Amino acid sequence: MNLYKVSQSTNRNYDTFDSMVVVAESAEEARDIDPERSWYWKDEGDSRLYIDWDEVKDRAYTAWCTSSKDVKVVYLGEADERFKKTAIIIASFNAG
Repeated sequence: MNLYKVSQSTNRNYDTFDSMVVVAESAEEARDIDPERSWYWKDEGDSRLYIDWDEVKDRAYTAWCTSSKDVKVVYLGEADERFKKTAIIIASFNAG
């Protein structure tokens, strides 16, 4: 597994991600990671419920870019051997 810095600069609105550091096997796998997919929630009165990704993938708003062509991937090095699968280590979110 490798470490990659993944970034995008096309969606620069409030409440968007601009970059993240991820663990992935390849640059192609890193490019496909969507930081938003791991935290999309919907308010339901006093509680918040996780929404399945299939329910929201076609929505108009996104906190990440909409095309993998807009994603820049930079190899940082090898990940620690304890990482066995794809993971987001840290992400930069621009709250508004």
